[in-house]
Amino acid sequence: MRGIPQIAIALSIPWWICACGPETGTDFTTKLETKIRRADRIVIYRIDEDKSSDEKPSAYESSDKSKIRDLFTTIDLNERLLPYCKCYGEIRMELFDGNSTIAEMSLHHGSCIRWHNSPFQEQAKMTDESRKQFQAWLAIHIDGGSNSDE
Repeated sequence: MRGIPQIAIALSIPWWICACGPETGTDFTTKLETKIRRADRIVIYRIDEDKSSDEKPSAYESSDKSKIRDLFTTIDLNERLLPYCKCYGEIRMELFDGNSTIAEMSLHHGSCIRWHNSPFQEQAKMTDESRKQFQAWLAIHIDGGSNSDE
């Protein structure tokens, strides 16, 4: 029986190396970019643990493809993905193609993006510069501006 745990660990190491390799962040970004190109609307919600997003108004909404691209061009991810934290995050972003949700992401701790129901079961940390640019975009479009670009 003593050899079974060692065999299980040995068999999981190649999967772990592939899942957390230096190219994983690039894959995350590449797959996200395909969703961004398809998106014709974005809705951003502030997360309140006491209410679902359906119960409160969006903090920002736009069908302007250039605004969607502008937000996501601020995101530059570190290459290694991180395991999930246990919080709900601060904001939730939904990308739509017509009436269909094609991607749902949340911002955690001001610096990590979690892509829900994605090929990845981790969250990706933004670079320091990217985090500043992303927060600046949010400050202009949500905190300092109107909640819609329509």
